Formats: sequence, structure tokens, C-alpha cells
Amino acid sequence: MILPTTMASSKSRSRTYLLANLVRCAYCGERMWISSSQGRTRYYRDSAKKRNLICANPGAWVRIEDLDAQVDSLMRCLRLPPTWQLQIEEIVRASDERAAIVAEEQRTQEKLRRMNEQYRELEITKAEYQHHRRRLEMQLASLPVLSPSPQAAAGDELERMLKVWEAATLEERSKLVGMIFDAVYVDTEAKEIVAYRPKNPYRALFALCEGLREEAGLLVTQRYEELAGIGDPDRIRTGDLCLDRAVC
Repeated sequence: MILPTTMASSKSRSRTYLLANLVRCAYCGERMWISSSQGRTRYYRDSAKKRNLICANPGAWVRIEDLDAQVDSLMRCLRLPPTWQLQIEEIVRASDERAAIVAEEQRTQEKLRRMNEQYRELEITKAEYQHHRRRLEMQLASLPVLSPSPQAAAGDELERMLKVWEAATLEERSKLVGMIFDAVYVDTEAKEIVAYRPKNPYRALFALCEGLREEAGLLVTQRYEELAGIGDPDRIRTGDLCLDRAVC
């Protein structure tokens, strides 16, 4: 096999790449550069060696088309669970500000309900009922209106993206991937994507999808667990997913 030896020309850099500016080495966390061989096969190459940085697998490379195929497989198989809206709603409600507003609304609605019962049971007069009802209704009206959460809007957007993915052009797919992810981490030994860093609104959504789970802001695959040192004393996990050889 001819190894990549020539950096991509300015003409090749103008080409559209699915994962442009997103691919990072899982061992050192550095961004991987686009390279090409004399046969014009294109690669992502680890940049640590050229930049005199430490990496457990310096100068390693991965064929661009192989990573593209892995992302394509992920996007084709990815499905949000049917109950994702309810799950996201529970996550959003856990946030302090929104939780306080929801709790206040629920308390006020409960006061209205109890007051209606008191009025039906003739425990309060009509004048008292009308007075207190107006006061409680004004309290409800004064509460901030909760706009749709960013996660809910991102969920609707993600569902649309997944529906159009198969028919999308490379340029369209590249834009979609750039909208969703901040980075993609690659095990340069196995030539395999082991983790994705989604943008904030999408992070909770991807954590709901089968086959991926969240760890320290990353969505990781089963391969990540193997690389992280499970049953392998020669590896340690450090920092931003980076995987280094043991130093002691």
C-alpha cells in the first residue's frame, strides 16, 4: 500500500470533505490534516509529529472515505426514541430557572383548583371567590412565557436531517455534520471513529440514541471503552479523550 506522503494542494483543499475541520486524533486530541498520496487517495493524517507534539501514534493516517462511510452508517442508522420529546422535557425541567417557573405555575394552578372546590362547597362567598380568582389569574399571567427549549428545537431539526440524509449531496451532508458536531475523534490504529463531540443543543438528544452514550461531554462508542484502558494496563485515559501510553 502506498502511504500518503504529499500534503494536499490548494486545489484539493477547495474540495468538499464531509468531516472538514472536525477530525481529531483520539491519542493526542490534535486536529488531523488532509493529505494525499501520489495515487491521489486522500487521508486524514495526525499533525502531532509535524508540529513536534507528543502523541502515542504520531503521523498516523486514516483514509477519508473510510471515515465518511462510518459517519454515513451512523446517520443512516440513527433514530431518536419515540418518547424523545418527553425525555427532553424531563431534562429541561431539571434546569433551575425553568424548574422554578414550572413549579410556581403548578402551585398557582393548585390554589385555583382548591379555591374552586371551596366555592362549590359554599366555604367561601362569591365575592371572595371572584377576588381570589382574579389575583391568582394575574399571578399566572405575570409568569414568564417559556419558549421551546433549544433541545426540543434541535430534536425537531435532527429528525428532519435524518430524513433527508440519504438523498443529500456531499456538500449538504458536510453542512449538516458541521451543524451537529464540534469534533470527531479517531482511533488511528483501528482506523475507527470512537467518539463524537456534538454541539450543546444536540448533546442530550444523541445520548438518547441506541449505541452511543455520553461521557464527559462526548458521545462514545464501545471501542472507546476498549481504548480507555479496560483490561489493558498499558493505556491510560487523559484529558480530552486523549489516550497515551503509561508513563510509569
